[in-house]
Amino acid sequence: MKHVTRLASAEDLTVDDLRIIERDRSWTAPEHAPDHRLVFVRRGTFGLRLRGWEAAVDPVSAFVGCPGDEQSIAHKPGREDACTVISL
Repeated sequence: MKHVTRLASAEDLTVDDLRIIERDRSWTAPEHAPDHRLVFVRRGTFGLRLRGWEAAVDPVSAFVGCPGDEQSIAHKPGREDACTVISL
């Protein structure tokens, strides 16, 4: 389950609160980023595949996405992951 709350927006900028709880550990289908974005992980630990790179990300992590980047995520079942997403 994915829940997005818009925290702020301006002409070329949005700030969203993203919270996700998944039922299984499998990788999500690849998604393509529509914009430039900076993602700050606030809670949880999850797997990230982005531009041929794979890592575990947690609250000491942040990552950058560019338009067209393909990413997949693997969440721990039943645990909430929370991020702040700044999109340009």
